[in-house]
Amino acid sequence: MLVIGFDCICCIICLPHIFFSILGTLAACYLMLVIVVKYYLRTDHVVLYEHHLSPGVYSWTSMFSVIPTICFGFQCHEACIAIYSSMSNKKLSHWVVVSVMSMLFCCLIYSLTGLYGYLTFGADVAADILMSYPGNDVVVIIARLLFGISIITIYPIVLLLGRSVLQDICLSSKHSNALTREPYEKWTRILLTTAWIVVTLIIALCVPDISKVISVIGGISAFFIFIFPGIYYLFIYNIYILCFSPRRGLRAHHRAHIWQTFNAKPSQFGCQSICSTAVVGWKQWSAE
Repeated sequence: MLVIGFDCICCIICLPHIFFSILGTLAACYLMLVIVVKYYLRTDHVVLYEHHLSPGVYSWTSMFSVIPTICFGFQCHEACIAIYSSMSNKKLSHWVVVSVMSMLFCCLIYSLTGLYGYLTFGADVAADILMSYPGNDVVVIIARLLFGISIITIYPIVLLLGRSVLQDICLSSKHSNALTREPYEKWTRILLTTAWIVVTLIIALCVPDISKVISVIGGISAFFIFIFPGIYYLFIYNIYILCFSPRRGLRAHHRAHIWQTFNAKPSQFGCQSICSTAVVGWKQWSAE
């Protein structure tokens, strides 16, 4: 089965990346329509929305439980780089229009899917909403098949980007001159790709609940959203002040530090809360 899967990936990777995005969009639209139609075709609309809820769900700190999912969605946007490279019109204005329309479209799909999924199942809704429906439903089976194909097609893009990062780390070592040679560079790509696929398969087999993976990855990626941009801005701003305005550099330097410190403290608290929530949820799931 693995050989067949790898052969399929090798065949479809030759297609333009824009077709992968279209396929994923169609799968998401189909799932949204299925959930909405299933809700209105139900014969029993009595759903208990409050059972199985923890006593502290109404606490103000419970709002941090949804942030890892948002951060995970932000972390998945690196695939847009490969999609942008497949576009024929690479003007900035065109890319802005495409990005804004895509975000609005995603917001509509996610909002309707989450709303009607919760209205249908209440608190019993699964992290993977397809798991909440019967396994013998043909319409749901088609949705699962479409999402499976979509994941298979988008997986090479994410693998390529992740492998590029790991390869850059390997090439920055003291043995980088030897690794840049053609035979070693080829084997480096093969080893990194194989390791990436094996780790992915192990996680998929050992962790059946995808919400736990999303929470942990979302907690880690929160640093890329809240902490690192401020650090990079401070570093670039200091270089600009010292190079182009040395007389006002000290005063501007202090203002930049105060501003970044003011922004970093709430961000640090948010990241710690996100990571703590993810780790606590992971431990509770492991204990179960």
